[in-house]
Amino acid sequence: MRDMHLKTMKVIEFPKNKMVKDKMKKYKLETAIMMLEVLVDYDFTIIVNPKAAENIFNLPKNKLIENFIITTDINKAEKLEIKKPCYYQLTGNELT
Repeated sequence: MRDMHLKTMKVIEFPKNKMVKDKMKKYKLETAIMMLEVLVDYDFTIIVNPKAAENIFNLPKNKLIENFIITTDINKAEKLEIKKPCYYQLTGNELT
């Protein structure tokens, strides 16, 4: 009886965890969309962890890159003097 009860608890707990995970994912997406709506009118530079960049952009692993930089103004981004950068310049068409 006890084992059966524990199995039932796991089944009940899993959907709850999935709902929380889905809510967090939705919250992050809504936050990202709000940030993009604000950033359309301004120059910006975002520095992304290389592991995250590999996952997001399906890039091959590259040990020479320590920072993946997404920017609207490459000249300003280069002045930041970031170690081992990889730059991606946005033209503006991506955000509209």
